[in-house]
Amino acid sequence: MPPVADALLCEAIRTPRGRGRAGGALATVKPVRLLADLMQALHRRTGLGPAAIEDVVIGCVSPVGEQDGPIGRTAALLNDWDSAPPGLQIDRFCASGLEAIHLAAQKVRSGWEEVVLAGGVETMSRVPIFSNGGAWQFDPRTSAALDYVPQGISADLIATLGGFSRADLDRYAARSHRLAAQAWDEGRFARSVVPVTDALGSVLLARDEAIRAGTTPESLAALAPVFAEAGRSGFDAVALRPLRRPRRRDRAQAHRGHFLGHRRRSGLALVASPRAAAAHGLTPWARIISVATIACEPTIMLTGPALAARKALARAGLPLGAIGLFEVNETFASVVLHFLAETGVDPDRVNVNGAAIAMGHPLGATLVGTLVDEMDRRGSATTWRRSASAPAWPPPPSSSGSPRDALPAVPPASRRPPRRDAGQSRESRQPHERAVQGRAGRGPHRHRVRRPGRTPARSADIPVAAPPRVTAIAGAGTMGAAIAYAFALKGASVLLADVDRTAAEQGVAAVAEIGASAVRRGAPAPGDLPALLGRIAPVDGLDPLAPADIAVEAMGEAAALKRDVLGRLEAMLRPEALLATSTAALSIDGLADGLAAPSRLVGLHIASPVELWGIVEIVRGRRSAAAALARAHDDAGFLGKGAIQVRDRHGFFAGRVLRAFVNEAAAMVGEGVAPALVENAALQAGYLAAPLALIDDASLSLAAEGIAGARGATRGPSGRRRDPGAAGRGPGRTARRRRLLRP
Repeated sequence: MPPVADALLCEAIRTPRGRGRAGGALATVKPVRLLADLMQALHRRTGLGPAAIEDVVIGCVSPVGEQDGPIGRTAALLNDWDSAPPGLQIDRFCASGLEAIHLAAQKVRSGWEEVVLAGGVETMSRVPIFSNGGAWQFDPRTSAALDYVPQGISADLIATLGGFSRADLDRYAARSHRLAAQAWDEGRFARSVVPVTDALGSVLLARDEAIRAGTTPESLAALAPVFAEAGRSGFDAVALRPLRRPRRRDRAQAHRGHFLGHRRRSGLALVASPRAAAAHGLTPWARIISVATIACEPTIMLTGPALAARKALARAGLPLGAIGLFEVNETFASVVLHFLAETGVDPDRVNVNGAAIAMGHPLGATLVGTLVDEMDRRGSATTWRRSASAPAWPPPPSSSGSPRDALPAVPPASRRPPRRDAGQSRESRQPHERAVQGRAGRGPHRHRVRRPGRTPARSADIPVAAPPRVTAIAGAGTMGAAIAYAFALKGASVLLADVDRTAAEQGVAAVAEIGASAVRRGAPAPGDLPALLGRIAPVDGLDPLAPADIAVEAMGEAAALKRDVLGRLEAMLRPEALLATSTAALSIDGLADGLAAPSRLVGLHIASPVELWGIVEIVRGRRSAAAALARAHDDAGFLGKGAIQVRDRHGFFAGRVLRAFVNEAAAMVGEGVAPALVENAALQAGYLAAPLALIDDASLSLAAEGIAGARGATRGPSGRRRDPGAAGRGPGRTARRRRLLRP
């Protein structure tokens, strides 16, 4: 085994960053040409022949089409190098260029290779982001299971958690543009930036194309938030999972001035051992002493820089205070402010020449050259860039010329989000939500759409209800088991009643099947299924349900049966307890006719499959009291589900829209159409959901019944095929044999 060698950074150059869209200065330049020309520039600077390079490692986030190959080897061959080195192409998303340098340093330190050319390339006007797809973003079941959200949602969530205001973000973004413009004006990038020319030698681009020197906090304040609509389309609800997130996200935060722009660029870094550097006459610029990679929680996803810095510095045996300069990728302004808050690093040492907000972020081609240039200019000995560091000596004092007063005051790492007013209603914390799927072409996601203001306002005299301690469910069939699972999952004690003890115990067994389905499908699953089942008590008859805080009637769709059960529940429950019925086919007003206080009854329909769908339909009858509706919204919030309040109609959202959508897709499959074709056709046509993805594993038998029913369905007076179940949720196999509960 060779001895550990130092990894020396002997050169780092890049092209200017062009706009990553049609019409940008580099839009006509192919990525392989960008990289090949940069290789030639490095050869001219160092005199290093291709025979001395043992590997070319190139980072690229979208390695498809013009950017595949591997493109590093292709670019070397394009230069007519007689002995072109081998090539390796890697993708670590936005850190791909850095990871290429990491890998080069590790190769050199191992002693198995002594000269490695590392870099990155990305031409986003020719190969757009996400061209290569990916299960995390585009596979419906995967993205739903992993709570995928766009990075802008994560950035706004970081701002909310960190207490960063819109004004804080505007000030930081303006600072990035001002410092980048200043750095160019002072020639700080002159050494490392190689102009891009065409075949005739005419310069296409010599300076980063997107810097706006006149940007101010005031001009940024006029921009509208970009991700508000995406949040309302369902991503907010995914990000704000109960027990994991605050009950709000300040959507009016990130706009186009707060985050990096998509750019075109290539960059290269030459990494060599001390022996190879001496042999080839190379001048070392820096020594790479430590690298580190980390993974953080995937939904918030952008809190990694502080963790990576600590890990890399711990390996090097250096404190944060020993680092003279930091560069943190400005994915969003909130990401850098979070880094400052978590580490306590002096802002004067971070992104001192501006960064991606001003100059753009060409994904896989984000490298370390600008930071090394600034090290040399200042005489600084230690730097850290995202997850890479260079040599260790005491840092110089902070430059007095840095405009520290332009940065917002950053709260300390121990700061928590502001506490809510104790009198704030749950409505205001959990606005109206409705269940939809992801946008066409993006694949379906398990989303909940937030529409503030749709939930009826709670009057001041209606207090927020305490979480239910005891939930009573009358009916242990399919729907009753689903409701029991939802409440027990959140820690409530559940009394599951049926005609006799055996039937109730069968309901508990159905709850266990739901939990197993959640595990299989990757849905939010109970951490301890036996403990969850232990919170569900099967009981014989209705009498044991009297102590409940909420009672839900979940019998089959038989009006007389439901009225009888609701009347008996009303007589035994405490006045403040919620009385609800789970129905998707019967009128709430009709069921309330037999009650002494019909205003007490509301409909409570938890969409199935309960472990995947994040929606509760609250059905308002003409006589439903405001207090009862408010309590139903509170209980929906306890379940961690969005509440959609609908008027008293047959079928409602899940019963009418989803059932018809899924049944028609299932009928097509029954007619011989390939399931994948059905799914893709729906998405390509602009539908918000892939229908077959909505079918729960436990409901496949019911789907088969739907196919059979669709084949033999009769036609109504209009000539349209009538689905026997289209009017609402059918009684189900268990419910069909249900008989009246007797004491």
